[in-house]
Amino acid sequence: MASIRQIEANRSNAKRSTGPKTAPGKARSSQNALRHGLARRAIGDAAEIENLAVAIARGLGHPVTPDAAMALARSKLALLRLRSLRQAMMAALLVGQLRQS
Repeated sequence: MASIRQIEANRSNAKRSTGPKTAPGKARSSQNALRHGLARRAIGDAAEIENLAVAIARGLGHPVTPDAAMALARSKLALLRLRSLRQAMMAALLVGQLRQS
């Protein structure tokens, strides 16, 4: 459990930690979450998503709403991107380990 002194120190430090103040600092910090690509909004271009949604709708064998097909297409592309990023990260780790040996 934190002591009264620690709690007061934390509150004092938190008052100073308010993030960037200048426009360039704010612009730079706004890109922090996008470094690895996991927080990107656009999974793929609109045509790619549309083509995949059409293929999904045709391939399921039963009627599906266009919205459901689009949601499934976006999810599939996101999953493929995550797998690709994971594979790249694992490869980078292995290369790093081989260099250290």
